Formats: sequence, C-alpha cells, structure tokens
Amino acid sequence: MAIKRRNKDKSDSFIIKDGLLKLLRCVHLGGVIEDCLLEVNRGVGSVMAVDITNSLIIMGFEPVMSKSINNEFGLGNIDLLIRFLSSLTKDKNIPIKTDANHLKVSRKDGKRRLDYLLTDPSLIGTKLSMDEDDEDPYKKIKSMMEYSVPLNASFTKDFLSYIGMLSTPDTRLKYSDESISFICGADTDHQMELSFDAEVETIDDAEDDVSLLINGEHLSKIFQVLDIKDEPILYFAQEAPIMIESDKVSWALTPISGGE
Repeated sequence: MAIKRRNKDKSDSFIIKDGLLKLLRCVHLGGVIEDCLLEVNRGVGSVMAVDITNSLIIMGFEPVMSKSINNEFGLGNIDLLIRFLSSLTKDKNIPIKTDANHLKVSRKDGKRRLDYLLTDPSLIGTKLSMDEDDEDPYKKIKSMMEYSVPLNASFTKDFLSYIGMLSTPDTRLKYSDESISFICGADTDHQMELSFDAEVETIDDAEDDVSLLINGEHLSKIFQVLDIKDEPILYFAQEAPIMIESDKVSWALTPISGGE
C-alpha cells in the first residue's frame, strides 16, 4: 500500500498548487531530499524529513489540498511532481484522483495529466522516525537556541555568490563580541567572510562565543528557497544545530564540529 486512506475520493478533490510547490521545494532543496512522506490532515500537508547523512532535518506544513483530503502520500520522486505542477502555469487548484498506489493529477481541461506512482510509506527512507514518547523535534531543537538574527536578501545573495566561487563549501558561523559572521571555504582553501549588519538577540545565560562548522552546500540550498517576505530567522547556539525558520518551514543543520 502506498497511501493510508482515511477518506473516500470526491469529485472536488484538488491540489493547492502554490502551497504544495512551496512545501515540496523547501523539502527537496534542489535534490538534497529526493523522497518524503507527505501527511495531509484536512488539506494541510506536513513533512518531517532527514537527509541521508542525518545532518539536515526539515520540518514544515502548508495548506496543500482540499479540506476533504486526509491521507499519507509516499512521494518517491519529489522532483517529478515539482516539475509537473510548475508546468501548469494557469491553474491554481489542480484536480486530483487517488487510489491505493496512484495520485492522478491533471490540468483543469484534462489535456495534461500525470499518473504519479506513489511509494509505500514504509519505504520512504527520509521519514524522521519518532517513538510515541519522543519530544516534538521542533520544540526540542528550538529550546536549545540561544541567539537569533533576521536574514535579509543582501546577505543571502552575497553568501550564494561567494560560496559559489570557492572549491570547498565548508562554512563556519562565528559569534563574538556581539558580532556574527560566516567564513566560507576550508582552512586549507581561499576563504571569504561575510558579516551581519542586523542586531543579534540573545537570552540571559547564553554562551559568550560561538564557533560552528556546518555544511555550506546545504546552507546555500536553504538560502535559495527562502522568501525574504516571510522574514526568515537564523537561530544558533554553541554545540547545537543551526536552525532557520521561515513562515511554516524550519531547517536544522547539525554542526560538523563544535568549534575550532
């Protein structure tokens, strides 16, 4: 079985194209996550996924379908679904039909169709596994954060430009003397440093200094899908994941090293 059915199909079942595309792009990150389990409850889709290296966690939700839909969808090829939905430029609500193994998507006039083969949810390797007694991962990671700073278009644009010039994507976040910066490039390579202009907010018992080595390639993929209008926030703390929160989606990047 590829989906768990908790409702009967209705003729008015549809995908909210912009909502589903936004969520899937935030999960896919240009190929970092190739498959995921999409859980839909009264039309609101949620995803909790981890990449193959267990260094990146994605948690998000978004209205993605009509409120009549309550199902689990095993999406084995996120990229295909993104590409097909993106090609339907004139439609906002995309008619769908589902059965045990298929998600049938079509343009409103029926002249463009995708019979999407669903994957058994138990075979989705990126699903974030949790026991019933486990603490909510979002709350757990958020509780570890000690600093926060808003991200802006100027910084993310320059970061993407600079890291693309370097042969190694290693990136170190440094916070000292109330100043935060990112150093792009390995210690044995050319390095570029970008400093924040925004004020960093702290909690009372925060560590004085922070130095975290992270996967710069993953960070750049996140920056590529950010919408600055959503006012994304960067959270961090020493010996804790780096967390980016934007609207209804959060990403947590596990440090490669706690410090220098």
